[in-house]
Amino acid sequence: MRTIRFRIWDKAEYNWIEPKYASLYTEFDKDNKWNFSVGAVADSGIIISEFTGLNDDESKPIYEGDIVEFYDEVVGYCKGEICFEAGMFIIACDQLEDSYIGLNEFANSEGWCDNVRVKGNIYQNPELIKEKE
Repeated sequence: MRTIRFRIWDKAEYNWIEPKYASLYTEFDKDNKWNFSVGAVADSGIIISEFTGLNDDESKPIYEGDIVEFYDEVVGYCKGEICFEAGMFIIACDQLEDSYIGLNEFANSEGWCDNVRVKGNIYQNPELIKEKE
């Protein structure tokens, strides 16, 4: 089971804030499946990023919105953004044939991502993602 953790970006203050104002809501739907949703103070000035449950090859936690450098056997070294799409965490990268790869492709059994390194995030370091070309 993975650790469920969040970080919150305050767009107005341009920094990370404590997640004390965020709550995780769970409930069963009509098919007895769990539904998860995240609620926060009604403030459009914050962005909630979820922890992927994995660390990079330098033991740094990987979150949604992180910019990572990784090695792809076809393209070589690339940079991409961590996103949550279609029920899984992916690395979105235009250099790849499908424009993304599942983060789980790099995960080992100990919760580390081999050949993946967090370089920054899209909030504090947006220029990093533009350097990928």
